[in-house]
Amino acid sequence: RTGRRRSFSPTFSWQAVLSERLHPDSPTANHLNLAIFTMARFLALALPMLALADGRTSSFWRKEQPGALIPLSNILDDAAVQQHRVIGGSPDEVMITFASATPVASTVKFGEVSSDGEVYFWAVAHGQSTVTSSLNYYTPVGPDGVPIWDDAHWGTYTDPADYYTSPFIHAVKLGGLKASTTYRYFVPSSGDDVGEGQQTVGEGEKTFEFTTTPAVGPDARIRFGLMADVGQTDDSLQTMQHMFDHLNRTDDDDDKIDAIIFPGDLSYADGEGVRWDSWGVLGEFLLANVVTTYVPGNHEFGNGENFAGYMSRYPTPHERAAEGSTKLWYSHEAGPAHVINLCSYCDVKTNSSQYAWLAADLASIDRAKTPWVLAQWHSPWYNSNNYHKNDTNSMNMKADLEPLFKQYGVDMGFAGHVHSYERTNPVYGWQVAPAGQCGMVHVCIGDGGNREGAATDWYEPQPDWSSMREASFGHGTLDLINATTARWRWWRNQ
Repeated sequence: RTGRRRSFSPTFSWQAVLSERLHPDSPTANHLNLAIFTMARFLALALPMLALADGRTSSFWRKEQPGALIPLSNILDDAAVQQHRVIGGSPDEVMITFASATPVASTVKFGEVSSDGEVYFWAVAHGQSTVTSSLNYYTPVGPDGVPIWDDAHWGTYTDPADYYTSPFIHAVKLGGLKASTTYRYFVPSSGDDVGEGQQTVGEGEKTFEFTTTPAVGPDARIRFGLMADVGQTDDSLQTMQHMFDHLNRTDDDDDKIDAIIFPGDLSYADGEGVRWDSWGVLGEFLLANVVTTYVPGNHEFGNGENFAGYMSRYPTPHERAAEGSTKLWYSHEAGPAHVINLCSYCDVKTNSSQYAWLAADLASIDRAKTPWVLAQWHSPWYNSNNYHKNDTNSMNMKADLEPLFKQYGVDMGFAGHVHSYERTNPVYGWQVAPAGQCGMVHVCIGDGGNREGAATDWYEPQPDWSSMREASFGHGTLDLINATTARWRWWRNQ
């Protein structure tokens, strides 16, 4: 880019290896396949492009039938406190949310886990709770398990059987945390001593652990897991179980993750409020134990949702982002990365609040401190599937924001929405970026396993900008190894 001093060799190294082999080190190797690429790039430049092999459409085709929706009776329980989550991304703070069937204090006790696995000092944090109520929106499901959207309908506001009232939803911010440090936490029972100091966890009090993200700096290494469009099917559960496997690796294992990036479409409640609770219970084993950064998708917005179920359960600690950030658009930094989180279903025109915030946020980035700039939103700009092909909101967002992303050299963008996996070559304006010029890599990771099934209808010929695509379910991992090198892997569920 004009005016940018290049402090590295002008010789680029880019490898694209698309593998059908199983990953040998995975404990679920009989289920996981991977696609992998590595890149070397100029510091603070978007990814350069050398000649790559022609794009590839995987011959593997996910089963045509969507996964079976997990019955409510299998995943809801009567626990007094449930649905714990760790929300955030910055190394020094997270938001803990949980739900309770009865009024309890919005209090979390937490402590640093020592090398012997014990917590010797418990700190206390307090927050607040809320209750939401809504009119249910019902979507019938056909014999093939696919929702019949044309028959969806509202309940009747005069019939109490059509109301949904949430449990008490609590949000508690934990601040002053150390980077790359494991913390144990729990919600104390109503009769418990909530003072700081030593304490034994009471009977029936569930404990969870999370590790904060690495300190901000160009020499740090961070590994993200990515999934989207997850929902509540047996395929959804398999995706989350595979992601959970990454938490149990050693620090020396390249496949261990530090945090999750989640580009929208979480529960697929679609206006049926109880499905927010069931999804919280279903995913608690994973999402209560790893720092996760969310943005909303269309299933958090449409079908009677209007962000209400999402925003009450997934509040983001966004206040330190550039002025004008909200719970729907914000940024954070961790390790060598500046992560931008955008709303595909909020106004993004050049005179909008979201655009003004984004422009200010991009201008504030110090690439000497965070050489990698990542972005996530829900509706993809580059999609070679006939499903959601060139959705109006996607194309409008692309037209408004892509020039801004090019100006500031954003490296990678992650989206969901299309229920398949696709990765692009570095691209700008529908054209593969010439060698030595800026271009973002876009990844569609909307293959989390939701009830609508996989998107199998690719259009031909495959565009030059499309590098790899497969109609399957799975998740991704991004390893920012240092200031100039990163590795992306995609893991197929089977």
